Amino acid sequence: MSRKITEIAVMTALAAILFSVESLIPTPVPWLRLGLANVVSLLALYWWGLREALLIAVLRVLIAGLFTGRLMQPVFVMSMGGSLSAVLGMWLMIRFAKHHFSLIGVSIWGALCKNTAQLAIVSWLYISRFHLIFLLPGILFVSLASGLIIGALGYVLDRRLSRIL
Repeated sequence: MSRKITEIAVMTALAAILFSVESLIPTPVPWLRLGLANVVSLLALYWWGLREALLIAVLRVLIAGLFTGRLMQPVFVMSMGGSLSAVLGMWLMIRFAKHHFSLIGVSIWGALCKNTAQLAIVSWLYISRFHLIFLLPGILFVSLASGLIIGALGYVLDRRLSRIL
């Protein structure tokens, strides 16, 4: 049991570091990031399950919010909503369609869930305009690209780290 707690703590720290470093890179839109920390959530889902992946996602967003000074700011709300949506979406994909999709496919679905959830949060909390729907094609393209990259990274890390863990 203590080994699993240690592994989860290390994965949470890794996710928080990846999130914090990536948040320092300027982007044209606050929620438009590659999502490197999501690789940790993806692997946690495959290795342990939903509870652990949600725990890692929530803790990493909280820790990163403290590190970056963005705790309880709009970007924090979008990050938490996107992270939780990604984990839940990926879990549903793994649970009900694992035999039809690879780790990369699950990652792409997680990126789609994350980015559309963040767009919905922006629309609901801050802008409340239907015009944001016109951003959806661009967000879907970014989701496809980032999900592919994160999934490929997850695939490589899964192959290498599963032997260690």
